[in-house]
Amino acid sequence: MPSPRPFNMMSPLDTAWPWIDVGWKQGEMMLASAQVISHRLGRMVTAGVFPDARDRKEFHRMGSEKIEAAAESFMAMSMRLIESNQSLLLLLLAQIPAAMLASLMPAKQNWSGLHGPWWGMPGTQLLKNFSEVGEHFTTSMIELAGVGLQPIHRRATANAVRLAGVQRRKKSR
Repeated sequence: MPSPRPFNMMSPLDTAWPWIDVGWKQGEMMLASAQVISHRLGRMVTAGVFPDARDRKEFHRMGSEKIEAAAESFMAMSMRLIESNQSLLLLLLAQIPAAMLASLMPAKQNWSGLHGPWWGMPGTQLLKNFSEVGEHFTTSMIELAGVGLQPIHRRATANAVRLAGVQRRKKSR
């Protein structure tokens, strides 16, 4: 029979995959942004001083979509931060009974034998709760980064796909 873990520990892969996902999305976004910037700068050069209606529409879209993506990202991150803080408060409130019991026990009995006969005593429960708070903080921060990146990633990749099918005009002389 395998021995139970003393704390609610995450495996290394549990902590690595969210970071890998965010890194992958950042890489996709960087490649898509490079394609979009290249296309739009080329359009600006070929449009010259007097862009036509199609170019003016695209140039206006450049600025407005950045503001919309930033606002959407800010709202998503704000909501995720509120949810994270609420769940963190619940985790901290759950520690109060264990902390009260731990304060009533003698110091030697309170913290000794994490793997031995004292497992499950209030002091070790308090340590277990601290571990959960750290785990919660780590996962909530990477989720916050992922949620904030989603609207920007979605727009950048969609623009790359959309503009890949658009042919640039040849500059007329």
